[in-house]
Amino acid sequence: MTYGVMPLGALAGGALGTLLGLRTTLLVSGLAVLAASLFLVLSPVRRLRDLPTAKRSDVPATAPSAGGGARPDEVGGERVTE
Repeated sequence: MTYGVMPLGALAGGALGTLLGLRTTLLVSGLAVLAASLFLVLSPVRRLRDLPTAKRSDVPATAPSAGGGARPDEVGGERVTE
């Protein structure tokens, strides 16, 4: 996805550079980068210390294991009996 939108960003940056000037465009893009990361600073992600664990009922029975290719009656490499 990143590489797909790079040409659009280059086009937008060139247009802004032409319309506003180089210094103003760099200031606007710097503020946009800060604003984009602001949602992480203000979110509960900052307070997380460990990854939350899913309950066994939240995991679908057809989820592939880490080794890949799990059978439908296996979840995470363990046999599921319900």
